[in-house]
Amino acid sequence: MKRRDFLLVLVQLSGGNDGLNTVIPIDNYSNYYNARTNIAIPILKTLSLTANDHVGLHPSMTGMQSLYNAGKLTIVQSVGYPNPNFSHFRANDIWMSGSDSDQL
Repeated sequence: MKRRDFLLVLVQLSGGNDGLNTVIPIDNYSNYYNARTNIAIPILKTLSLTANDHVGLHPSMTGMQSLYNAGKLTIVQSVGYPNPNFSHFRANDIWMSGSDSDQL
């Protein structure tokens, strides 16, 4: 199969998504677990990722696991913008519009 085109799909999870229970920090599991003992995903239930011992996925994300393991998905963490003002509403405006964080 000859590769001609690339496709970029961004998945933004808004609302009540719990990022730490979506992409689980395996390499720092004890701190993760101690900080959230009542909602932590058990380490043996996390989905492993090929050649990645830093994070695992929520047990229901088998489709994403397959894509990652096939080299068709990557995970980008710690995305942000400079000088955040810590307003949830302004942050959403910035993300959705692509405007500078100092622009009104």
